[in-house]
Amino acid sequence: VLFRSDSNLFFPVENSDDRIHSKDVIFGIEIEGEHKAYRENDVINQNGRIKDTFGEVDLVVERDAAGIVTITNQDTGEIIIKERDFWFAWYAFHPDTLLYGFDEEGNIIE
Repeated sequence: VLFRSDSNLFFPVENSDDRIHSKDVIFGIEIEGEHKAYRENDVINQNGRIKDTFGEVDLVVERDAAGIVTITNQDTGEIIIKERDFWFAWYAFHPDTLLYGFDEEGNIIE
């Protein structure tokens, strides 16, 4: 528990972002070369279902009773490949990532 609550890392990362806790669990996706991340807690707090539009794709992020998260293209029914990571790890490789709940300038969307 201490590990996840502590934001310190044991190694340096080139890219970092402090919009959310560095060890928040996220689900990251890539569509047409663009990246977006969804916090696991956001999915849980929205009754296991987030509807969103990313680029031109209407998608739904769903968490089932067993805790399995899937991200689906609503137009095609196709499952979008996701990566489950800590925020710092995803952001280190994808610093252009949009974050669900934040606008493109990094401000919280109310």
